[in-house]
Order: sequence, then structure tokens, then C-alpha cells
Amino acid sequence: MSEYCFICAKLLTESEVVTVERGMKTLINASIERADDFSEYLKNQKSVTIHENCRKNYTQKSSIAAANKRQREEQEASTSTASPPRTRSRISESAFCFKELCLFCGEKLNEESERRKSSDFRRRISQVSTLQFKDSILETARARDDALAKAVLA
Repeated sequence: MSEYCFICAKLLTESEVVTVERGMKTLINASIERADDFSEYLKNQKSVTIHENCRKNYTQKSSIAAANKRQREEQEASTSTASPPRTRSRISESAFCFKELCLFCGEKLNEESERRKSSDFRRRISQVSTLQFKDSILETARARDDALAKAVLA
């Protein structure tokens, strides 16, 4: 038995686990739909022990559709020759809406949809309105000195 969940690659001791035997076909089908190559691993297993929430999210049709959409967008961005690839960086955009978009990932914030999610998948949304926060972010970016930090500093 593996110590790690094959879906999230985290230790199995971190949350509730489930041993999947009868649902192996469902996991294999989800992997094939996601095109993530876990199906080859799963075909050689009689059962797997994974996080319960990872299994639910991994096999959920809406999660599969979202993962496929992200893959298509990434492929289109990397193969497009007419325009530069779309990045999540908001440096070039002048009107960034801090009330509606996440400062770090740029995704639209929706508190109502987050409340509907299971607490394990829910993202915490915090509104920050202090000048010290800006200084703290810039200080951390200078200390990191990597590509993301340079984008933040810009």
C-alpha cells in the first residue's frame, strides 16, 4: 500500500481515506477522460487507498470538464503563433479589479460558490485593506527572488 494519495500526491494521513476496489473502473474512466495517464497505473491495481475528497473531486463530471478546459486553454496558448501565450499575469492590464479578482491567482472571487463546496475544497477568501500588507508582499517577493516574485514586483 502506498503512503501517498496518487491524485494529490500528499500523505494519506492528512485526511479521511477510502480504499477503492469496486470503483476502480470509475477511477480508470475518470483518468482516461482527464488524459492524465493515471489509467495505466490503475489498470495494474486491484485496489487503491486515496483521500475520500480526492476521489469525489477526481470522478466528478464538472471537475473533469474543468480540468479538460484548462488543458485545452494551455495547449492553445502554447501552440498559438499569431499571438503570445496568455498568462495569468496581470502586469500588462491597467484595470485590475481587486474587489472581484484574487490578487495572487487572478481568478474571479465568488464567495457564494465557495460556501457551496465541501469544507476540504473551499478556498478561503480574505479582503485585505492595509498598507502594511502591500509592504509585506513586496518584502516577501524581494526575499524569494524567483520568476513569480519578479512578476509581483513589476
